[in-house]
Amino acid sequence: MTVKLPLQAQVCFLLAFPMDKVDAAWVQAPQQQLNKAPYFQPVDLDMRLLTATAVQLEGVHISVQPQLFEESVQIVECHFPISEILSSATLQLVERLKESLRNLLLPPDVRTTDLWEEYFLLMLQEVGTTPDLFVEQASRELAGLLRSQREKLSAEDAASSLISRLHYSERDLTIVDWEGGIIIAPDGDFQSDIEVIKVAIYQLLRYRMLDKRIDERLAYVREQFTVGRRRIINPVQLRRTVQQVIQERLALLLDFERVDQKLLMIGDWYTAQLYRTMSDELYLNEWKTNVKQKLENMESIMQAVQDNFSVSWVTLLDIVQVIGWLLLLLGYIYLFYLDTLTYNIIP
Repeated sequence: MTVKLPLQAQVCFLLAFPMDKVDAAWVQAPQQQLNKAPYFQPVDLDMRLLTATAVQLEGVHISVQPQLFEESVQIVECHFPISEILSSATLQLVERLKESLRNLLLPPDVRTTDLWEEYFLLMLQEVGTTPDLFVEQASRELAGLLRSQREKLSAEDAASSLISRLHYSERDLTIVDWEGGIIIAPDGDFQSDIEVIKVAIYQLLRYRMLDKRIDERLAYVREQFTVGRRRIINPVQLRRTVQQVIQERLALLLDFERVDQKLLMIGDWYTAQLYRTMSDELYLNEWKTNVKQKLENMESIMQAVQDNFSVSWVTLLDIVQVIGWLLLLLGYIYLFYLDTLTYNIIP
């Protein structure tokens, strides 16, 4: 038996990227009433709505709502409708729209560094049957849409893509994968899940940003202390470099703790479960462990540099002391020589 596929659906395409400065006017983000998670709130997480816009691409009207997280990451939420959701023509159209939105919304310097994240959500209100039955009967097509695969996926690959499922009720279903998800909600309450997913994407990007900053500081340390001996001999420059790196490491450590602790969740069981599932799909714990290890490695490297600096400084003082003793010895020899000449001249 084949399931009758819905003709209409909504797409939410999320783009997240670093944002140091926002030129557009922003307003304080209102606290939304989330039907599925009425008590959801990311603790101390500053979120601000920027000016909303709309674009027309290939005859499709796309609403664009940017949002600023913690004054450092911008997440752009793009919504547009699609028809015949599992046809090859629709898949090609969605891919073209996603590429156009990347070119339009991502700053050029961000796009070249690949320090950005995207997430695709297919949102359905009516599927003609139970959500689980619909997903089972259209699993390969849905998985291909989530993973942007034009070729039909195998049954095993499709099952692995659609394995992370959450139910708020018998008529609701949310599926999340590492690059896309599906939300089925007859009452149209998609925003509840979108808000939680945005927080998880923000956290992933913040860990990536921290990881990049740590790599840059380690490269700076390597450049300062392994290129040329003149820098090592100069104690003033060496001390200044060590202090700069120590201060930067402290800033990175504090930033890491803020990312980790500001995203503590309070809310109902569904919100917590969705966040944990997104965390697993995006490997947030692995990113957290990786950043923490790099910070610890940075501390070890800086301790080794400081120890080497102390040893080098003591060695330099010892050399100066030896040279001083040699000069003093030469002075005594010279004075002894002068005394000898004077004794020989005087009868």
